Amino acid sequence: MMRIEGQVPDQAELAKQVLSWITYAYRPLTTLELQHALAVEENSSELDEDNLPDIEDLIRVCVGLVRVDEESEVIRLVHYTTQEYFQRTKNQWFPNADLEITTVCATYLSFDTFKNGFCQTGSEFRERLQKNKLYDYAAKNWGHHAQANAASCQTVIEFLKKQGQVEASSEALLSGGHMFPYGLNIHHPPRKVTGLHLVGYFGIDDGVPHLIEKYGPHPKDGNGQTPLSWAAHEGHETVAKLLLKNGADANLKDRSGSTSLFWAVYKKHEAIIKLLLESGAGVIKGDNYGTSPLFWSVYRKNEALATARERCRQFYER
Repeated sequence: MMRIEGQVPDQAELAKQVLSWITYAYRPLTTLELQHALAVEENSSELDEDNLPDIEDLIRVCVGLVRVDEESEVIRLVHYTTQEYFQRTKNQWFPNADLEITTVCATYLSFDTFKNGFCQTGSEFRERLQKNKLYDYAAKNWGHHAQANAASCQTVIEFLKKQGQVEASSEALLSGGHMFPYGLNIHHPPRKVTGLHLVGYFGIDDGVPHLIEKYGPHPKDGNGQTPLSWAAHEGHETVAKLLLKNGADANLKDRSGSTSLFWAVYKKHEAIIKLLLESGAGVIKGDNYGTSPLFWSVYRKNEALATARERCRQFYER
C-alpha cells in the first residue's frame, strides 16, 4: 500500500477504487463490470464510455495486487490473504467503501436508459443486461451495500423515487428467482414494484419516511403484495415496524390470498411474527391454495414459531 500511495494522486486514487470494489463486492466482478463501475460519475444520467479505464492501467496501478482470470474474465486479488488483510484494515484504507459503492450503484440504476421500466420481451431484457454491464450487480446488491453503510445517501432516495428505474431494477433483481412460492414469480418478476417495495426487500430503514410520502403505506405490486409483505418475507423487523407505524395494513391479502403474517411464518421470522400479531394481524384459515400459517408453523417444526402456532390454534378453535 505504501507503493500505491507513492504514485501520483490520480493513480493512487484509482488503485484504491479498484481494490475497494474487488474487496467489498458481494460477488466476483468481471473486468467489464468493474470498468463500468469506475466510469460512473455522480449525478450523471448516462454512462460516458470515454471514461472506461483500460484494464492494463488498472492492473498496473495496483502494483501486483490484482490479476485477471483469462477464462472467466473475473478480476480478483492475487491471494486470499490480501482479501483478509483488506477486510481487517477497512477503516484504515477504505472507510467509505460501502457508501461509495452504494452511490455508484444507485447512480447507475438511475440512468435514463432504464427510465422506461420493464422490458417488453425477454430478448429486450437480455439485450439490456448485455449493454449495461453493471446493471445486474447494481440491481441485486445496492441495498446490501446501503445496509452496510447504515445510512441511505440522497442518491439512493432519488433513485427510489424514479418509478421507471425502480421497475427496471426490480426486473434484474427478481428475474429467474423465487421470491414467493406458488408460482407468483416463477417466470416473470411482478410489475408495479415501487421504491417502497425495494426498501422492504433490502431493509433500508431510513428510506421508509421518504417513500411513504410518495406511495402511501401499502402500495401493491403486480402480485398484490405490499412492502410489508416483502419486509416480512425478508425478515426486516425495523422496516416492518416503520411501515405499521405509518399506517400499513397487516391484513391485506396478495393475489395468492396470503397476508404478511403468512410470509413471516413461512420464512420463520420470529420477531416479525410477534410484531404482526401484536399489531392486530389476523390469522387466515388458508390462502387460495388451502395452505395456512398454522400449516407452515407446524411443518417447519421450529420452537421459535410456538407463539404463532398457539395463536393459530386459538383461531381455529373458535
